[in-house]
Parts: sequence; structure tokens; C-alpha cells
Amino acid sequence: MGLAALLLAPYWLVQGLRHGKYLSNIGERFGFSLPSLAKLPVERPGAIWIHAVSVGEALSSVTLARRLKEAYPDRPLIVSTTTITGQALARERFTFADAVIYFPLDWAFCVRRVIGAVRPSIVVILETEIWPNFLREARRRNVPVVFVSGRISDRSFARYQSYLAAFGFFLRPFLERALSDAAAFLMQGERDAERVRALGAPAERVHVSGNLKYDLELPAPTPLASWLEAEAKRRGWFPLIVAGSVVATEEPLALIAFGTLQGEYQKAFLVLAPRKPERFEAAARIEIHVVKHSHDFELGSDSSRRRVVVRFGATRKGLRARSVRKREKISRCGRDVTHIRFGGALFRRCCCRACTVAILLGAQWQSQ
Repeated sequence: MGLAALLLAPYWLVQGLRHGKYLSNIGERFGFSLPSLAKLPVERPGAIWIHAVSVGEALSSVTLARRLKEAYPDRPLIVSTTTITGQALARERFTFADAVIYFPLDWAFCVRRVIGAVRPSIVVILETEIWPNFLREARRRNVPVVFVSGRISDRSFARYQSYLAAFGFFLRPFLERALSDAAAFLMQGERDAERVRALGAPAERVHVSGNLKYDLELPAPTPLASWLEAEAKRRGWFPLIVAGSVVATEEPLALIAFGTLQGEYQKAFLVLAPRKPERFEAAARIEIHVVKHSHDFELGSDSSRRRVVVRFGATRKGLRARSVRKREKISRCGRDVTHIRFGGALFRRCCCRACTVAILLGAQWQSQ
């Protein structure tokens, strides 16, 4: 594990300097500094530890966490996340938690330090983040780990299958041992349950309990949401299209799809919400014909002001297409479909508005 840390150190350093990632929380993830836990009394019962890797998992676990705190008020409630955005949201939404921390790196010495500091009586992990060292150390300390709202996507399962096909002689027993260290798997659906059993989870510990996101309490309207609603009514913008949590390679696809939609809904407008904060500025510079609006909002419980830039598409000329390749009659209406290169990738567009489509043909999307 020390060799892995040494090999990954340059990557962490570069990413930390570029985006402010890792360096700000590396002390917590190594278990060297956990200031929020220092506020807890020394003599305390075992904690309830909820881990939500990022924003989506954190949002879906709020109701569960609140009910656990209400049922066991004497036990400290500890919430952990992996990502910076998840951490920010957890600190905002889990005001009833006794501490919010970063989840440790899955190296034995990090895991031991953090588990020793948290002193949990149970660990609840949202979805299906499998950390072998963490699971092994929790089992060694007789701390049950329960996976809640578990899921294994098509992509993840296919990746597991390819690894098992190539390295099954080593990987299968390793994975079975790691999964056997968990106390229970409460999966979203039967397909997820079948998949985790196929990976090696003990069948008697796998159950279907549904998706926690359906228990999510709707938050109160934010200043940004109220402003959007008022502007949409005033300007007659409809429908509102939200491309949420998109990564860089998905941004052009979202814009092309929106341009297609505007053929039928001239007053539609788009809110583009990149998944990673470091993409905000780059996404705002994508060249489309837009109506731009900037406004200051009070966000969160602190008094800091954050600048929110909302860009609404008015793509009358649409995305700038280039390098028209060829035409072929493959659309549903039988009209010509033009292959167009955009940002290093291809999409196809039918000249008929009724069945215009934007389909990735295999090349990787690149944002402008």
C-alpha cells in the first residue's frame, strides 16, 4: 500500500494544484486530522456512521439519517463523503449530524485511524462502494457494515465481468472475501440483487429494499430557483430543460439535443449544470448564441456570497457545424440525414424537424 501511495502522489499533487482537490482534505483522508470529531465527548456510545460518496448519495440519505438520529438521539451521527461537492452539501443539509468528515483512503493504516476515531457501532454505505480494507477492518472490530440503496449499473457490471474473465483466478476469491465482510446488502431492485450475488456476496445477506431517493424530502426553494421561476414567467420561457451533473464529454451532446428541441419549442431554455466545479468556467465559454444573466445570491447558512452564472440557450443559429461528411437515407421519415463533425466527434441530424436526432457515432466528445 505504501508503494501505491508513492505512485499516486504526483497525480494528487498535480490535481491539487490545478483544481484545489485532495490537498485540502488529505489530512482527514489519511486519518491524521479529524477536527470535527475532536468536539465529541470522550465517553460516548458507539456512533452511527453514514457514508455517501457524493452529492446524489448524500441527498438520498438525508431522510434516513434524520430518522436514525431521532430513533437513537444518544448515539453520535457521523456523515462522511468522498468528493468535495458531496462534503459541501453534507455540511449544508446534515445540520443535525454530530460530525461531517471525509471517508478515509482505503489503505489499512488510514482505515484503522479513522475507524478508531469515529468508534462506530454500525456503518451504513449508500449504494455499492466496495472498499476491501475498510470492510475487513470493520469486520475485525465486529462493526457491521450495511449497504443501503445498493445498485450495480450495466457499465459497472460489465467491467466486473471483463476483469473476472481475465483475472478470475485471483480476483473472484478476493472479491468474494471482501463482500463476505459486509453484514447486509439492501439493493434497489432484483437485478441489482442478482448482480451482487453473482459477484460473490453471500445470498442470504442480499435483500431488495428499494431506492432511498424516493424518500427524499423536497427542499425549500432556493434564491436561484425563485429567480429562475420569476424570469421564466416574465419572459415566457417554456419548457425548462435541465442538463444536470454532466461531465465534459456530455456538454456538446446536451447542447445539440437542446438545439434540436428548439426546432419545436422556440422559447425553451437550458440550464447546464456541470458535475465538477472545475468545469463551470469552461462550460460557460462554450460558443452558442445565448442570453446571459449573472446574479449574486445568498447561498447556504454562511454569509459568504457566491456568484452564480446562469446561461440560457437561444440557439437560433444553433451549434456551429463543420466538415459535413455525407448524406444517407436512414431516418424514420426517409429523408436525408447529414453526418456532421463537431468538437472531434460525429452526430447525425435529419433535415426533418419531427425526427431530428443527435447520436454519438463512436468518437469521443470534446468540449470547445
